[in-house]
Amino acid sequence: MDINKPIIRHIEANIFKYIIVLTFFVAGVVVGVANSFSPISKEAAGDITSVFENLPEVEFDTVQIMKTSFFKNSRCFFLIFVGGLSIWLLPISFSAIFICGFSYGYTVACMTGQMGGIGFAVAFASIATGLLITVPLSVMLCVIAINHSIDKKHKYTSSDRVGYVVCSVALFLANLIVVPADSLLVIEIIRQICASAKL
Repeated sequence: MDINKPIIRHIEANIFKYIIVLTFFVAGVVVGVANSFSPISKEAAGDITSVFENLPEVEFDTVQIMKTSFFKNSRCFFLIFVGGLSIWLLPISFSAIFICGFSYGYTVACMTGQMGGIGFAVAFASIATGLLITVPLSVMLCVIAINHSIDKKHKYTSSDRVGYVVCSVALFLANLIVVPADSLLVIEIIRQICASAKL
């Protein structure tokens, strides 16, 4: 069985909901970019540059980075999941998507503004796994949360609840690949970028 077919059918059947969720994500990105020009962000410029000047020689705590990545992703997926438990809780799911976009927009804009092309390269490397894996899975979970919360207002069975939990857990587990990627691959890529740039 081709696993892509049910996914494609799901997207086609919920295209309007996907557009709404992606709009919240893009809005978060725009607000994040706008906030990168705030006085507080400009004051942090010296600290950001200082950190990346010493990055090639820094020894990272891989376990700590994995923990941070795990809890960050767990929080996002958990909030989206909770939002799908009731139509009244849906704003939580939309807020989680918005905050995700804000984080990406702020990170890229702030580092690009302070460090130019090198800052953009470092920022893009740091969010690459998120853009490729976390964002699509989060958006899909948010649409599933919308459907689940709406279904609860109509005919609803225990199997619907189990299906929602199973789908949520499956998407969360699929997203866990970003944890080792962030702590091993991404950190090394960023280190090489900084070393080659001779910050």
